[in-house]
Amino acid sequence: MISRITRVCFLFRLNRFYFIWYAAPFFLALFLNCFAEYITFGAILTTVVFSTSEGGEGLAPRADYEHYLLSLYTGEFLGRSIFCILKGLIPSFKSKRVWIALFTPLSVMIFFAYVAWYRFMDSILVIFVLFIVMGFTNGIVHASCYTAIPRNTPPGHTEMVMSVAIISEAAGMLVAGLLGLHIEQYFYWHCRYQSDHTTMADCLTRSSNMLFWAGKTRWPL
Repeated sequence: MISRITRVCFLFRLNRFYFIWYAAPFFLALFLNCFAEYITFGAILTTVVFSTSEGGEGLAPRADYEHYLLSLYTGEFLGRSIFCILKGLIPSFKSKRVWIALFTPLSVMIFFAYVAWYRFMDSILVIFVLFIVMGFTNGIVHASCYTAIPRNTPPGHTEMVMSVAIISEAAGMLVAGLLGLHIEQYFYWHCRYQSDHTTMADCLTRSSNMLFWAGKTRWPL
């Protein structure tokens, strides 16, 4: 009797690991999706400043970063909402092209890295538009994965697989944060040394210290 219970428990755990492995592409998509989003607005575009440059868009110091986030979250809200609306209107609607949508935020991340390094972007409006697109596709990928996982997982294993999906997103944020500690400084000092910018405010957007914007404080990290 005991051996039979042990065998049943073993098979249950084996099936659970199988469904976790089966959902691995969704975990990877969620990881890359969060990584691209957080590394972009947390380490790359924090060094792209338009407000203090000659011919800037007229925004106040630090307003660039706030508008970056506003654009990103607006797009993400639209992406998740549209997916939910389509799912509500068409119950049979299924998104089977998650990787196509994931290609967009990864491409935008790489493009923003070039923008931060080579400083060839003249208008902040282009950044806003690309951030909206990035947030929109991020929302679609997020909603697609979290609706596809329960659809492809038996009821007895759904909670475990969904928990791993949440951990995958958190892992993407964590990796982006750890790498961002170094990447942001790298882009920042490149901006200071490879251009005519003489103050920190020309190369960093997210400090709220007013003395920092006057160029009277050291690098805050």
